[in-house]
Amino acid sequence: MRYLIKFSYDGKNYCGYQIQKDKDTIELRLENALSEVLQAPTKIIASGRTDAGVSAIEQIGHFDIDKSIDIKRTLGYINSLLPRDIRVLDIIETDNNFHARFSAKSKTYQYYFYTGQEIPIYENFATNIGYNIDIDAMIEASQYFVGEHDFSAFCC
Repeated sequence: MRYLIKFSYDGKNYCGYQIQKDKDTIELRLENALSEVLQAPTKIIASGRTDAGVSAIEQIGHFDIDKSIDIKRTLGYINSLLPRDIRVLDIIETDNNFHARFSAKSKTYQYYFYTGQEIPIYENFATNIGYNIDIDAMIEASQYFVGEHDFSAFCC
């Protein structure tokens, strides 16, 4: 059976999403917790990867297991094993043809900036620009990013 898994994390304490030798990563934490809950080695295929320090509000993955699971129980148990900066938001039984990476229709990336005095609570989620910026020029430049774009040239 295949299950879609939605998860969220604050990446500041991790070396990115993907498992790396002798590094603490999101994938390592998720797979260890899920494997313990399901009592079987369980590999999560994610929709994408993030770099060190990068966070995700909602990322999608999938995993396969030979048995049906109690989703509510699994959610509670896995989150009790994970650190507070990683959370599984939902698990949904899905079709075996679903693939977290190849079935994705879109991805959204958001970048946050602010000006003026540094605010400590923003430190992990926004970049401070310590001087005043030309907002009108920023709005004009941002129009180049509006719409759908073909980034297939960046794929392997």
